Amino acid sequence: MEKHDVVIVGAGPAGLKAAEVLAAAGRDVLVLEKNDVVGPKVCAGGITLKAIKMGIPEELFERRFCPEFRTKKRILKYSDRKAIAITISREKLGLWQKKRAEEVGAIIKIGARVNRLEKDHVVTDKGIIYFDYLVGADGSSSVIRRELGIKTRKMIMGIQYVVRKNFDDMLYFLDSKRFKSGYAWIFPHGKETLIGCCADMRYLSSTDLKKNFCEWLAEQKIDVDNGRFEAFPINYDYQEFDFGNVFLAGDAAGFASGLTGEGIYFALASGEDIARRILDQNYEVKKIKEILRTKKRHEKLLSLLQKSGCFRQSVCELILFCLNKNRLIKQRCFEYIT
Repeated sequence: MEKHDVVIVGAGPAGLKAAEVLAAAGRDVLVLEKNDVVGPKVCAGGITLKAIKMGIPEELFERRFCPEFRTKKRILKYSDRKAIAITISREKLGLWQKKRAEEVGAIIKIGARVNRLEKDHVVTDKGIIYFDYLVGADGSSSVIRRELGIKTRKMIMGIQYVVRKNFDDMLYFLDSKRFKSGYAWIFPHGKETLIGCCADMRYLSSTDLKKNFCEWLAEQKIDVDNGRFEAFPINYDYQEFDFGNVFLAGDAAGFASGLTGEGIYFALASGEDIARRILDQNYEVKKIKEILRTKKRHEKLLSLLQKSGCFRQSVCELILFCLNKNRLIKQRCFEYIT
């Protein structure tokens, strides 16, 4: 019989962070990854300063930016010289995390798909594995979430093209007519640039999102004919993370932001807090509480936009309005270009 102190399903940022913390504390940790490699994942690959504070080393940074936000009427740019956003390779991030987790004793098994969850074991395509604790960190389409009986109603769909072109700036385009509360982006990486968009699937179907995206690309005169098309869901429907001896982390728990789609910091932070809760049942999950406060603010803003009537006021216009009301923020942080 195979048994481990902790079984972690999913070798993404949340799962590998939890594995590192638990293994470093002497726990017997097994990470199950359904794919044949650790690291590559379809996403825009942008991180914030908060994610950097989780220990991501500078050698993984591809490019640094003061991002620019655009609507049809205005351009808003962060004017401080210090970069506040960075692009990274998800593959390199995953491999770096994998190495750190293995160095402290975690076992990572690839090509291991979990099919069913029971009280003290999981059934995989390679046999039954028993556990004292289990962490479901298997992304937006989480098997563990499904096995816990949690339905997902709040999902963002992201689509993008990976092109071999160089862009100078990280750009966000807010167009409520085309993307509702979502947005389009241009994220330059090393030798490639990711050009994509996202929208809440409750208000815009995948078919309409792609059609609107194609119209936007034509309007912006961006050629993606030789680009690689990718699509990815983002689950932001948080309901609970602690189910006794089973936990949900990262996108599996719905910790992503429904407003921005940000997920890497939330994944790292929730993975660490859950690991520490397993080590100490009295541990106060401060990072998760902060995440939930942030999500609550973001979803209040989403609710406001939805009630305003088919998103007539874009997210960016609302940001501009708020900045106008705060002289100190406007003077120190942002400048109007138009």
